[in-house]
Formats: sequence, structure tokens, C-alpha cells
Amino acid sequence: MKRAIRWTAAVLFAACAAVFAVVGAAQNAVPGVFKDTAGEEAFSLFSGTITAAATPKTGSEKVAAAAGDLEEWDVRLFGVIPVKTVTVKHGNAPVVRLCGAPFGIKAYTDGVLVVGLCDVDTHTGNASPAENAGVRVGDVILAIDGKTVTTNEEVSALIAGANGRAQTLLVRRNGVEFPATVRAEYSASESTFKAGMWVRDSAAGIGTLTFYDTETGVLAGLGHAICDVDTGEAIPISGGELVPAYIFGIDKGEEGKAGELRGSFTSGTLGTLCKNVDTGIYGKGGKLPTVGEPVMVAMKQEVKEGAVKVLACVEGNEPAWYDGEITKLRYAEAAPTRNMVVKITDPALLQKTGGIVQGMSGSPILQDGRLVGAVTHVFLNDPTAGYGIFAETMWKTAEATAENAA
Repeated sequence: MKRAIRWTAAVLFAACAAVFAVVGAAQNAVPGVFKDTAGEEAFSLFSGTITAAATPKTGSEKVAAAAGDLEEWDVRLFGVIPVKTVTVKHGNAPVVRLCGAPFGIKAYTDGVLVVGLCDVDTHTGNASPAENAGVRVGDVILAIDGKTVTTNEEVSALIAGANGRAQTLLVRRNGVEFPATVRAEYSASESTFKAGMWVRDSAAGIGTLTFYDTETGVLAGLGHAICDVDTGEAIPISGGELVPAYIFGIDKGEEGKAGELRGSFTSGTLGTLCKNVDTGIYGKGGKLPTVGEPVMVAMKQEVKEGAVKVLACVEGNEPAWYDGEITKLRYAEAAPTRNMVVKITDPALLQKTGGIVQGMSGSPILQDGRLVGAVTHVFLNDPTAGYGIFAETMWKTAEATAENAA
């Protein structure tokens, strides 16, 4: 009897521990804010065997909500076990035009970005003026002795022209600006004064346009930030230009090596670059290459595991539809560019590229006729698969871009 009781207690303890673990995971995974466009009394947050439903806290009678209304909803595992309370904003589903075309990015930094520190070979030995002044890789130099700097040449000229006099740099690091005093040293090999830092004032690359909002004139692409190749950090931009591009070759992806689309800029312009943030690049455009009729943007809770279509251009400048599958969803807001795992299943695309390659970032992902996301990353150990970002996340940033530009 005692053995049966102990066994039963152990089973109950394990079951409770499992439930608490699932609830804890759900609390971390479920976002705190949703947008409801379907007017449903409940919606699914997870696909598969684990489900959660959210219903209004206000009671059993469902009152029609107007666009813009906010409600607090309870999220319950299996419709029973409380997980958390979320805020639901009611509104109409946004509508955008799909792009899928390759584009070129010409970005200009806000100030100059410090991408490296080095020694200066003086007549008495090596010295590190910038490092000694507290400058670090990833910092942005905004001004020298009160003079705004935007190019590498301006920095070199001001440093050399001071002839070793102490200078004040206005530095920005993690959004905070502060002064740093640097005294350049005379380089024996280059016969000029140098601060011992490498800086960059621009960046260029090729990616894929995701969508265009004809109401606001805002375009969105990439699904992740343009990052500096040396620092790995998002490049702070002051502006730039978006231009058409043409894909003329493919470096096929394989296990352990990311593939890449090879392309070049072509004449013309698509718009101006306004933002380079974690969720992608955003700009203001005019007449853009779009595909098909306008489509609705799916809210994150409407996305599910299963078959999708990926709109990608891997040759020339005309995109095509390819088959794929969402194999996993991740609702955690801490990783906005890794909301879903997408696997390419289309034989034609696998034959051409091996799956997902660099340059496909921003390729729209369609499910049940709605834009659910965009491709962002490829897995090095499996080039047939990679990450994607929720389209809702990109659309919200595009909406904010339009408001800031107004």
C-alpha cells in the first residue's frame, strides 16, 4: 500500500513539474501584446499538441470591439491552466504589395564607425592613442573639436592637421554620447599624425525587398539589420539610397558553408533609405516592382506550422514562387528575426541554390494567401533551412517609419 502511495505521489509530482515547466515556457514564449484582426473570441497561440486560447476577461458575453480598442485577455493552457494576461489591440488587417525583387543598398553612416584599433609606429615605439583615450570598436565618432565628421577623409585630415595637439572626440556608444580626449602620435612609416583607429563611412550590399505599403509609401526589406562585417553591429545610418539590382550568379550553399547570390547594381532608383534596425531596412519609395494583387499581413497568432510559398529571385530581377514549410514557431520577442524555422522543399530551388543563401534575406513568405513573414538567416549545418521574421513585426516598424517621416 505504502509503495503504491509513493508511486502515485511520484507520478503526481512529475506531472505537476511537467505542467509548471510548460507554463513557464509558455509565459516566456507568449508576447505581451497581440493585434486581433479576425474578431474571434479565441485564437491559437501554438500549433501542434500544445494549445492555448485567449478569451476576454470581461465575461462570457462578447462585445464587438472597435478598431483601436484595447482589451486584456487571459491566456490559458489547454483552455484551463492560466499562463498570463496579454493586451489585445483590435484593428483591421494591414494590406501591402509583395515585392520579392533584388535591390542594392547604398548606406551612409551617421558619423563614422570605428571598425578597428591599431598601434602607431612612433620613433620611440608603438602607441595606441585612440585606445588610450577610451575609444572602442563599434563606437561612432560624431565630431572632432566641435566639427561634425561624416567621411573617412574628414577624420584623417582633422587628426593630421592637429600636429599632435590634444583633440576632443564626440563619441556615441550604445546610444550614449560622451567626449574622449585623444592625442595623435607621429607615424614614422607614414610621416603623419595618426590616432590608431580604422573608421568606415558607408556600406553597400544586395538583399531582397519584402513589401511596399502603397498608402504610406514605405518599403521594407531584408528582415534584419545591415551589420558591419568587422564589428558585427548594426550600422548607424544617416541616410542612403535603394537601387535596382540584377542577379547574375549563385554560389550554391552546402553544409558548413553559406551560399550567396552574386549580383550588381543597375541604373535607376527605388527610394531613399530611412532606417536600419534589427527588423530590417525601411525607406520611402515610389514606383516599385510588385507581384500580384495586394495581400493582407497576418498577425503572429495566425501563423501556423505547415506549407508556405516563398517569393525569391535567384536569377535576373524577376522573382518566382517556391515551396517551403514552417517547421517551428518561436514567439519570444527577444529574438525578433528568428520567429520561425523555414525549410525549402521546392526541388527547383534546391537544385539552383541548395536552399537558402545570402541575398535571399527579405524574401516574402506566404501562407493561406497572407504575408506571414520573410526569410532572414540560413543554417550553416543545413542550408535547406533557416530563420524567418514575422511580417507583423516588419509592418509595425514600417508603420512607425511612416509616422516619423510625416
